[in-house]
Parts: sequence; structure tokens; C-alpha cells
Amino acid sequence: MLGSVVLERGMRLLPVVLAVFSLGACGMAFDPDSALPGFTSGASSGRTADPTDMALAALAKGDYPGAETQVGMALRKTPRDPYALLAAGLLYQNTGRPNLARQAYQELMGGRVTAVTTFPPGQRLVPRSLSELSNINLGYLSGQPADHLASQALSPPGRADVLGVSQTFQGPPPAMSVASAPLPAAQMAGGASPVLTAAQRFATLRELAEHGLITEDEFRARRQANIGAILPLTQPPPGAGLDRPSPASQQIISRLQELTRSLERGAISPAEQNAERQMILDGLLPAQPRNRANPLPAPKDFMSAATAVGQLERLKTAGLLTADEYAREREALDRIAQPPAPPQTASQTAAPKKSEAGSASGTAASALPANIKGKPAVHLASYKSREQAEKDIAMFKKKFPELAKLGMLAIKADLGSKGVYWRLKAGPLANAKAATALCAKLKASRQFCEPSVFE
Repeated sequence: MLGSVVLERGMRLLPVVLAVFSLGACGMAFDPDSALPGFTSGASSGRTADPTDMALAALAKGDYPGAETQVGMALRKTPRDPYALLAAGLLYQNTGRPNLARQAYQELMGGRVTAVTTFPPGQRLVPRSLSELSNINLGYLSGQPADHLASQALSPPGRADVLGVSQTFQGPPPAMSVASAPLPAAQMAGGASPVLTAAQRFATLRELAEHGLITEDEFRARRQANIGAILPLTQPPPGAGLDRPSPASQQIISRLQELTRSLERGAISPAEQNAERQMILDGLLPAQPRNRANPLPAPKDFMSAATAVGQLERLKTAGLLTADEYAREREALDRIAQPPAPPQTASQTAAPKKSEAGSASGTAASALPANIKGKPAVHLASYKSREQAEKDIAMFKKKFPELAKLGMLAIKADLGSKGVYWRLKAGPLANAKAATALCAKLKASRQFCEPSVFE
């Protein structure tokens, strides 16, 4: 009876397990010092599957904090639950904690649970043991060559080292190569440029649209939600983790095409096809990022600004930017790249200083009361210069009627080692609840917004 229950559960969890293996390189970084929860705590009486199911579901959605919580609950109840151990291994493998992932997989190596099934090409569903899956993932963690692991994945059933996952991304996370875009991998300051690494994702998204694998609306929404990854000076921060290498575009194209063929053959249901499709696209460029990346530090001197201009030119040449997007980012970079100004004379330095809070022109300034410190507001965007922030006020008021009657200010924010930014805020609002409601409306239109106060 127990065996049949476990097998049924494995069949139900199949799309989640396959999906998490497929996008191992797309996860965001998490706390690498966290201890593996539950391996030393005693098992409680009874067994509840819900935390493990919820952990695997959270992994499929990229909700790593949620998966962490559920894995801990599952392992506290049953420290040797094989599915909870599998979820723990996948979680730690996808969040940069290889030692903890090895510990979880090694716990599974001695088990004989055969509940996970996979899709060998052209064959029926075949059972695989969790021990076999653990063995292959230990191979990933030990740095075996990708072609060796791929040959294991495509071997016929019966060998002890078969993974049996076809048409999935075979590179060992998180070191997948970026190979398919027309953008060269730039090496800056000893490592790959975050902007050009993220640009690979936008190039892949464009290829998906050209192949008819995503709609025009999907292309626009996912691009707009993350455009700050390649336009860091003039756009809001993108979803977190986009500076990590993504799978090659052809791998993603092949997988989405295979999902379509599987649906047409009746091998998977529309719900299963849509779930994995959305997970793949969210791993590439999330339509609604759960977490936003910290703003990239602006170039600190003339030489670094010139390097950034070179990157911007590559993006323009690759066709990843509109003319307006290029012009605005180039203008911001040109201001940074200006040679140092000559020393000012005494008469020049005696001129009155402008307020730290950038004064907005026209109705924006007149709509603000004299004393607004501490009043509720909404944070709309961050910029490297006050001038650029003020220039966008008219655009925000024209685009969003909800902001038309509100005042706007560019507020200076010193983030220490991350640099100095100017946060464009709108308000004042009646209370914090009104700020939250306004942000909900703006986010529905794909606009970054966070409740805040004037400070």
C-alpha cells in the first residue's frame, strides 16, 4: 500500500522535478551560510506530505525563501523523508550551497524509492530511483563535463547512472555557458560584465518571439519588467539574478518546441505544458519579478564610463535597444564621462547651493506643501543624476493619470559602497494604505512602485 502511494506521488511531482533540474542555472543567490535544517532533529509521529509538496512547488516557481521554509518543516517532521531530501538537494544546488546539496543527495544514495518518472525520447514513462537522480546531481556538483552528463541523460534505461531527462538544459549549474547570442562575452574587472550577461537573456527573448514561441505582449511585458538590467542608469532595477549566465537560446527554443509537440501528442496536459512554459520564461526574464536586484553602481571615473559606453554601443548594434532608450542612457553616461571641470574661482563657489531634493518644474513643484518630511509617498524609479530624474517627471504624469495631480521630487539617497542615487517619489498621499493601493495600480501596468515616505 505504501509503495503505491509513493509511486502515485512521484508521478504527480514529475513536472516539478523535471522543471527544477532544467533551470538549475537560473536561480538567484541565497544565504550561503544557512545550516541544513532538519537533519539532526527528531522525527515526529506520523507523516505529512504537504510541506514537501509545497517545497517542490515553490522551487518550480523560483520561490527559494518559501522552499527553504517548507523544506525545513518537512525535514523536522521526518528527517529521512526521501522527497524532502530531494527538495533540499535541489534547493541548495540552485541557491549556491553545493556542500549542503551534497549532504542531502548523499542521504538519498542508499535509498531504493523508485517514484520519479522521466521522458526518454520516443519511449514510454520509465521509473527512476531517487538514488540515481542524486548520483547524477552529485556529478554536476563535482564538475563533471557537460557532455559526459548529457550522455548519461540520454542513455537507455537499465544503467545505474541514468537520469533520463531529454530535451532539458544539460549544463551543470550555475556554470552554463552563454553561447548563442550575437553578443561577445565581455571580460571586465576580472569577470563577465553584468550588463552584457543580462543582454544575452534579452537576445534569447527576441529569438523566442521571432520563432513564434511567445506573443508580442509577452515579449513587451517581460522586456519592460527587466530592461533596467541593460539600462541601469535610466530604468528601474530589474528582477534579481539576471546577471547570472542563462542557458543557450537554442536549448530554450528546443525545450519550448518539445513541450508544444508533447501537448499535441497528448503526452502532457495543457496545464502541465503551461506550467513548465511559464517557469522557463520566468527563469529567463520574469514578467513579475518577486525580488528586485540592487541598482548597479554607476561608473566612477572617465575610463569606466567610456567602457560602459562601449557596452551600450554593442547593445545598440545587436538591436536590443530602441533609439530613445539608447539616447537617454548615452546622455546619462556622457555626463559621467565628461572630463573633470576646471577649479572654480572664489566668486563662483560663493553661488548659493541647490537643495538636495531636486525641485521639479511646473505643477510638480507647486503641488507639494512646504513641509512634506515623513508624508506618505510612492517610490517610482532610481537614477544616477537628479537631472535625469526630473526630466522623467513629465513622462510619468503623462503615462499614468493616477500621478497627474501628485507632486514629484528627486530625493538623494547615499547607499554607501553602492553609490549615490536619486529616487523619484510622488505624493504626498493621505496615508500608507493609499500609497500601497496606488502601487498596486501602477504594478498592474508593469511599473515599478514601492510605498515610501518623503525623507
